[in-house]
Amino acid sequence: MIAIVIGSVVAIGAVIMAYAHWVEPFSPRVSRTRVEILKPNSRFAGFKVLHLSDFHLRDNTNPRIIEAINRTAKELGRENIDLICITGDMIETDTGLPLLEEVMRTLTRIGPRNGILAILGNHDYNHYPLSNLFLEKYIVNQKNDTPQLIAALSRSGTRVLRNQKHIIERGDERLVVIGIDDFISGRHCIQSSFEGVLASDTVLLLTHSPDVVSHILDRKVDLVLAGHTHGGQMRLPLVGAFVSRSRVFRRFSAGLFNAGDMSIFITKGLGMVRYAPFRFRCAPELAVLELGPRARAEQKETA
Repeated sequence: MIAIVIGSVVAIGAVIMAYAHWVEPFSPRVSRTRVEILKPNSRFAGFKVLHLSDFHLRDNTNPRIIEAINRTAKELGRENIDLICITGDMIETDTGLPLLEEVMRTLTRIGPRNGILAILGNHDYNHYPLSNLFLEKYIVNQKNDTPQLIAALSRSGTRVLRNQKHIIERGDERLVVIGIDDFISGRHCIQSSFEGVLASDTVLLLTHSPDVVSHILDRKVDLVLAGHTHGGQMRLPLVGAFVSRSRVFRRFSAGLFNAGDMSIFITKGLGMVRYAPFRFRCAPELAVLELGPRARAEQKETA
């Protein structure tokens, strides 16, 4: 009897791991979320942001991932996307640059009316040994050619924000997009990023690591878009995200929630780190966020 139970557990485990390795990573989903951060009667009501993150491209990236991303992105050409925002870790090693250029050509064909903005994540600067899956502090194995990455993005018409802001105007209203450089490797500069931001602005902040949030709670930020967590990649029943690599958001590894008046959206991302090529109950995500006015009486969940 014990042997039968053990055999059944092993068989079920093998099926789950096979599914997590061969099926779910190649089945991206489009999520649609309404985010109520605008003033009443704002000219930006209905503004659509496509949020992408964590491609983790490299030379041995399974081509099925690229095919799935391209196929799903093409479908979004009918969505009337206003802005595409990419929150880092586009490559894992320099060998992923040709694949990234292919993906960016597809994203460009979506035709976002206000272009494509990107920030850099820790993997865009460095790649790491296997031990980093288990260590709190990151150990750099080798540096990536970040200037080549930025050049590749520029060729696609993508603007890379490195502690900079990008302003979109509609009439007398401004949507200010702030891009924070990689927090994990200490390249962020919050003070300079917020220079010139007005109290009347709607502020969208892009960061790779959601841990930046604990450093901007006193700033005027309406919506934070972050990646890095991959949603945990493996989301276990009752347990939730297997790992989030976030000190602040251990419980909230993906989705929309609030910290005071600030909304935070963490995407599950699109790729996987090479040392953990699995996704279970955490499909790759292309997140469409539609901006709307704040409700008069809001019930907010605090992180």
